Amino acid sequence: MCITELIVMVAVPDYGQNVLGYIDSFKVQVMIYYISKLLYLIFMYIASYILSKKEHPGTTSTLKIFAPVGICAISVFIINSFCILCVNISLSTKYITLILISATVLLCLNVLAINMYNYIEKQYIQNEKLNLQLQNESLSIEYYKQLAEMDEKQKIMIHDIKNHLLSIKELNKEHNYNEIDKYISTLLYSEEFSKPVMVSDNEILNAIAYRFQKKCSDKNITFITDIRSKTVSFISPDDCTSLFCNLLDNAYEAACKTDDGHITLKICSDTSDKLTIMVNVVNSCNGNPFDSHGKLKTSKKDTISHGYGLKSIERVVNKYNGFIDMYYDENDSTFHTLISFSDRM
Repeated sequence: MCITELIVMVAVPDYGQNVLGYIDSFKVQVMIYYISKLLYLIFMYIASYILSKKEHPGTTSTLKIFAPVGICAISVFIINSFCILCVNISLSTKYITLILISATVLLCLNVLAINMYNYIEKQYIQNEKLNLQLQNESLSIEYYKQLAEMDEKQKIMIHDIKNHLLSIKELNKEHNYNEIDKYISTLLYSEEFSKPVMVSDNEILNAIAYRFQKKCSDKNITFITDIRSKTVSFISPDDCTSLFCNLLDNAYEAACKTDDGHITLKICSDTSDKLTIMVNVVNSCNGNPFDSHGKLKTSKKDTISHGYGLKSIERVVNKYNGFIDMYYDENDSTFHTLISFSDRM
């Protein structure tokens, strides 16, 4: 603030030599005040840009500061011109009033323009993050569709196992042991025999559960599933991927930070109302993840990307007229996510 007021002494003509004379001039004092505030706004905007670039390198563009700083600079020039007129020309009260109103409106418009610019910039970044999230979910959907196709191949392979055994028997009769060895190796290492066992009658959900079973096994995390038949048939494959991948991703990240990590996924119909589907995810959690305002905290370094997984979950829940509730149980250090779908489409 002091630096901007010192700059004003140079920007306003003869200000340094006529400070005492300007003190009694209300119109000049208003102009000088407005100029110093606009310069202060420019300096603070540039400072915030530099700090944000240091905190999140590569996420901000140098071009983004030109528009707001340029608008403020033009406004400084206009108000400075008003000040020169008021100093050098004797104007009537009517014109002085118009000039003061114009300068005030110009200052307010600058503040509004920068706020709007920041809001638009923030919305743009959020939209970019959401688009990236949707792209990732689209890739996940394709991945799980491929797993589902491989699972179908596994079923076909199991169905044809009798024919494979008959072929091996014929080779054995001919004592063609090399061919038998190749045949068995081909069957054992084929992708059809390396795919998951069934934990759900939904192909996409089954593939998702299998993927997280492997991830949890690598980290010594206990992963338990209890998925009843026909419970998620009303959810499209795309939404099923978005919902359960984000739910299990969050649970997996929390469980990895605990000594005795465990995750339980249970999907069933309500005992009192068979039309209501209940999704319950329970995972070990090292400390209460909610802050004092009841919002989920993040331990990720990239705080900008925080929250988009939860938004994706809420999007799917709202799409199917569901209800979601999350809470932390202090007694056994577990985080609970409860989702109910009553009015299904």
